[in-house]
Amino acid sequence: MASDPGVIRVPLCVLGAGPTGIAALLEAKMLGIEALGVERGASILETVVSHLDGLAYVSPPQHFEFGALPLDCHHPSHCTREDVLRYYARLVNWGRLRVLQGHRCLALESGADTVAVVTDTAGRRQRIVADHVIVTSWYRRRGMTFGATSAAHRPRVVTSFRNAIELAGEKVVLIGRGLSAYEHAVALMSNGATITMLSHGHAPYHARDDIRQLVRATGSVCLECSEDIQPHANGITITTAGDRRRIECDVIVHSRGAELDEDALAMLERSGTLKPHLVDQLRRAPTFEDALRLKFSGGRDECIAWLSANRPDLWEQLFDGRRRVYLAGGALHAGGQHAGIASSIATARLAVRALAGYERPSWSRPLMAALADHAAVEASMRTQADMQALLAVRPSRARTSRETAFGRPLDGVRREGQGPTGQREFTRTERDVFALVDDERSVSDILARATDAGICRSDDLALAALRSLWYHSALTWSAPIESPPSLQHV
Repeated sequence: MASDPGVIRVPLCVLGAGPTGIAALLEAKMLGIEALGVERGASILETVVSHLDGLAYVSPPQHFEFGALPLDCHHPSHCTREDVLRYYARLVNWGRLRVLQGHRCLALESGADTVAVVTDTAGRRQRIVADHVIVTSWYRRRGMTFGATSAAHRPRVVTSFRNAIELAGEKVVLIGRGLSAYEHAVALMSNGATITMLSHGHAPYHARDDIRQLVRATGSVCLECSEDIQPHANGITITTAGDRRRIECDVIVHSRGAELDEDALAMLERSGTLKPHLVDQLRRAPTFEDALRLKFSGGRDECIAWLSANRPDLWEQLFDGRRRVYLAGGALHAGGQHAGIASSIATARLAVRALAGYERPSWSRPLMAALADHAAVEASMRTQADMQALLAVRPSRARTSRETAFGRPLDGVRREGQGPTGQREFTRTERDVFALVDDERSVSDILARATDAGICRSDDLALAALRSLWYHSALTWSAPIESPPSLQHV
């Protein structure tokens, strides 16, 4: 610690505590580097916390994982917001990670041997002096701007909500045309809300059968190509198909996805981490979602070539750093703000390894194209420490019925002793491995017992059975009470 009590001294400071930031903090722990996370939001994984209750992600659970630790799911077909939060809560607790929450980063001040991170929390300035900094947070929810209308006459504007109960009884206008807008519309209308859906262009989800059915059932309205949205005392006015219309509402759900955080870009430019031309390229950089709309005749290779030519190559910012600041996360790959969580996590781990002096992967530039090869990226991430961490966790049986705090099934049916349940028939090997799980044995113990008992011919087959049980809602896992050996010395 520095002599000044107002200054925090730490070898590594990680800006952002989403999945990418947590991956950087965990990688640092596994390499014996003391690290501190700084999060602008009110909680760790703030962006995930703000998602809809029960939201099912398009990305498979494996894309959210750190190392070899499985993201166990309650449903065999997908992972949800709650699955991801449970998983990362265990990772944070196991790694004993330190994260300052509610700290907005204002500046990066690079010196000869350190970087000072200046933050603001509730109006109070804080200085964190680090040997190195990794920036992992790039995006914020797209805001909504009005003209000069007095705030007293504006309807309330929110960019998201967690549950339909938050807006129950209010007149709602929903603006957006992508996946996020679709999810919010379903959440509202399926709970009986009558809403008006607006989009600045064609909204493909308006034509979906489930949306049309909900619109008919709730008396809701879909309006496309809406322009010049302005508030008035009891709602908004819009222009659509050349006509000016007035819509009464209490609240606007502005669900138009995420955008680059201009404050973060300005901070990186001021600090010399990013040159002005790279900042401009990032603002214009297309994503895989943009490329899909163009429907390249040459397929994936042509698509990646086009993206590589139109996105900045941040190879040096990841592997070499600039003024002791390293970059990781969505700005480095073509998933951008829409997708690519697995690539973001990979860049976080690579940034930590780079500043620790480890050899970089034998990839070819540009970085974006290298990160698009998911098989090669996954192979480059594997370490012996990852496997040691997996062997140390303790598998436990997932509940097969909803129970009260006293263990009484709410549905009146006891299923104990019936083995794992899921959406398919489990193999004999999986059932025999499941029988070895007792909430106390580690993965290492179970693998040894499975091979000794002749259940599996090798540890690999026993581990494959465990993974199948995790991904088919039969098992969960707990971290050991003590951190694994690779973490204990920190």
